[in-house]
Amino acid sequence: MSVEKRRLVEELHAPARKNFPRRRVVVRGYDDLWQADVVEMRPHSRANAGHNCILTVIDVLSKYAWAIPLKSKNGKKVVTALRKIFHEDARHPRNLQTDKGKEF
Repeated sequence: MSVEKRRLVEELHAPARKNFPRRRVVVRGYDDLWQADVVEMRPHSRANAGHNCILTVIDVLSKYAWAIPLKSKNGKKVVTALRKIFHEDARHPRNLQTDKGKEF
């Protein structure tokens, strides 16, 4: 087997890298940093009473999470869902981190 073929085989069959560099996140306490995103579930909307999306929010320190079903992912619906979380649990974050999507 040529050297080039051997390198190709070794590259293709190399084990997946398990240790990759991670960004540090400094959190000072509960409700200091929440992360939010909208998950699209359009293929399953018929089985979910017309809900196309799910707003997911997580407290980074405690890993406590919320999931609110949404019929659309426009800004008004997302704000309404976030207010529901703030009102029902009487909690709100100091910082809210998102992916800067149109819905936020």
